[in-house]
Amino acid sequence: MVKHLVAGSVRNTVLNHAGLASQLKHELRQDFKGRLRTINNVPPLIYKPAGSSAPDMVSAYNEWSAGCRRNKAAADNLALHAMVHFPSALIPLNGTPQQIDRAEKLMLDHAVHFINERNGGDAVFWARLDRDEEGRHNVDVFYAPRYTKHTKSKGAERWISLTKFDKEKALERYAQVPKLDVRKTANGRKTVAPAIDREGRQVMMPGTSLFWRGKALQTDFYEYLRDKAKIRGVQRGEEKHTHGKDWQSVEDYKASKDLEKVTHQLAKQKPIAERQEREIKAFQGSFFGFVSQAKRMDIEAAVKAERKRLHKHYAPIVAENKEQKTIIARLKADLNGKDTQIRSLNTDLQDARYTTSILDLMLSQAIPHLHVPFVSTIWEILEAQNIGGQALEEAKRHAPITGVSTAVPVFRWDDDATRTLKKAIKKENETNARNAVIMAP
Repeated sequence: MVKHLVAGSVRNTVLNHAGLASQLKHELRQDFKGRLRTINNVPPLIYKPAGSSAPDMVSAYNEWSAGCRRNKAAADNLALHAMVHFPSALIPLNGTPQQIDRAEKLMLDHAVHFINERNGGDAVFWARLDRDEEGRHNVDVFYAPRYTKHTKSKGAERWISLTKFDKEKALERYAQVPKLDVRKTANGRKTVAPAIDREGRQVMMPGTSLFWRGKALQTDFYEYLRDKAKIRGVQRGEEKHTHGKDWQSVEDYKASKDLEKVTHQLAKQKPIAERQEREIKAFQGSFFGFVSQAKRMDIEAAVKAERKRLHKHYAPIVAENKEQKTIIARLKADLNGKDTQIRSLNTDLQDARYTTSILDLMLSQAIPHLHVPFVSTIWEILEAQNIGGQALEEAKRHAPITGVSTAVPVFRWDDDATRTLKKAIKKENETNARNAVIMAP
């Protein structure tokens, strides 16, 4: 089974005044992402501490933080936002309405309990499980850990710290970790290597950086799901081995999945396009072979035979080619606005276009050299199949459309005076031809 379906995860972000207000707008679906993710009108499940009368998360924070002190250096950092993801394959939401409500309430309660338990027991002032989105295994927990600080001068005071308990939990697992040196090579690339002191020994340091705190957080949540929530089959997510961000937003994750689907579809369509190209080339060879043969045989019989062959052989190819063009157009539309990697796939779509342009070019060159009745028949076939538009336009500049002698062709676009003149010339040519026969010895 896919790893992320049987593993939970927690991701923390720090919220300032603007961030907290932005989260409130998202909860009320007043932002773009909120409206984009909404698929129904089911209200969210909300948690707030017992005794709280706050109508929203901003009011809840103000109520929660009233009378608490905090470090001046972090005064702008008001709270933390934990995005708690439960393993979707192990907590199904496809039962009766009562079973679904119970499962959703269970996830909300466990998320709040885990964050509170890991942050001194007095941390969460608001939590929410959105039920109007496609994914309903995520709980948004908002917390600002409170604790009592005792000093000789001021006695007991209530404080808020966003890092105190997180660092303590990290040190329980990673008391000493290798210090890393980040350096740049001559070509500007970054390299990471363990730090070495003057005696050649590896330098160690407390594991309180964001990297080690994040690893401890994921392991703690896995153990909570296994030991406290009693979720059978739960696994720990893939451990992070490199520094830096590796998290994707819902929109980025969907875009990466769409890219995988498009790549897979293109891989499936490429052999079809190649086969179509081979069939069209084979048809071109047989078509121009017929053109040379038609000059030596009865044209009416040749047209009948070729019309039947064209309908039998060419119609399925054209239908399949039209379907292929539709598929490629849809794939191109899906690629717009995706990751820049998607743009490189556009070159694969040129195969099908190339075959169509070859056919147009070949037809435009061939039609003007055919006998007049045969040209009309070919037009009927091509127009019935709705193909060869460029070829027909080119042919109209050269090919006659009536049964008049090719020495004096009459075109549909000729005016009356021109037609009358051409008929007079034709009549004179016919008279001269008869006289030549009479005068012949």
